[in-house]
Amino acid sequence: MGGHRRGDVASSIIVEAFSSIGSQNPGDADVVQRVLQTAHDDIRARAGASQREREMGSTAVGAVLVGAPGAEHWVVFNVGDSRAYRFSEQRLEQISTDHSLVQELVSAGRLHEDAARDHPDRHVITRAVGIDDRLTPDFMVRQVVPGERFLLCSDGLHDELSDQQIATVLELYGDAPSAAQALVDTVLAGPANDNVTVVVIDVLDASDNDDPSTGDVPIHDGESPEREAQMIEVPKW
Repeated sequence: MGGHRRGDVASSIIVEAFSSIGSQNPGDADVVQRVLQTAHDDIRARAGASQREREMGSTAVGAVLVGAPGAEHWVVFNVGDSRAYRFSEQRLEQISTDHSLVQELVSAGRLHEDAARDHPDRHVITRAVGIDDRLTPDFMVRQVVPGERFLLCSDGLHDELSDQQIATVLELYGDAPSAAQALVDTVLAGPANDNVTVVVIDVLDASDNDDPSTGDVPIHDGESPEREAQMIEVPKW
């Protein structure tokens, strides 16, 4: 949420909180809520004890595979303007909704989406982990679909590249590490006005799923999916 508000400290607290899950698959979505709440409380406690770190916070986005093997599903969450996308059949779909002033104007019909990209208040967010008394993330439950790809990113990516540019890179690179690195490289080849963080997740294999055209269903039947993921973070400075 900006270096002047110690966003580096806040984001590290969130990462540390989620590392407590480890490599084990959480049993249900409530685990994700509890981890986010723990991070939120820890950030507020840290900020309250230090004048320098007062009002620090961070956006957050993630996709967590929950449920028993053979009955797994994704819990996708976001707070702020870090985004989650789904890429499948050459189509890029933003599945999270920004918590920002500009998005509120768009949703209210007071601003056209085409004008949102260059709006002077596009970086003003309305929710963040660690800021408000109450944490209010958005959650989505999605079916595990073989062949789909998830992109999780900070605004350092989606503010710099259009949806078409992002989709083109995701289409060109067939494995998650190469796609993540290519997205970062594409941003850094331009003005690169912000730090950029990218996570790409591929569902490589799953069996006996329900009809994937339904998009969002809580569970599926079949074998546990294999996943391939890569995070690349390159600070501008």
